[in-house]
Amino acid sequence: MSGTFRPPVVYAVGALEAALANDRRFMALHKCFLLDECRLIVPSAVRSELRQRPGGKEPATVLSACKTDWAEESGVVYEYMIDFAVNGKADRVDAVVAATAVAYRAIVVTTEVNALELMWAVDDVDRPMSIITV
Repeated sequence: MSGTFRPPVVYAVGALEAALANDRRFMALHKCFLLDECRLIVPSAVRSELRQRPGGKEPATVLSACKTDWAEESGVVYEYMIDFAVNGKADRVDAVVAATAVAYRAIVVTTEVNALELMWAVDDVDRPMSIITV
């Protein structure tokens, strides 16, 4: 594609719940990401959270286009996650989503207000973050 930079995209729990609900806005956005050949990332903690919720379902079609990121147990993502969890009010899943987004310089897709509060709190010059809500 003509050398245009397309940032990676990280899906939070709310985004995958929207996929399960077949939310039109999310599905249209997901299709745009696919057409633009964006790298789609789902932290393993997000998948675990979905499996623990009632019904325990995952949106298989959406996840088939995504890379599951297992890097949250070590490296840069882990360091960011610890920083966000210790210095903020984040639960582990929100901290992992924020850390993954910062580490990959990715856009976060979410529906959760609490996650947005965390992500704006960690948004600074050294660790920029973009968010799309559905």
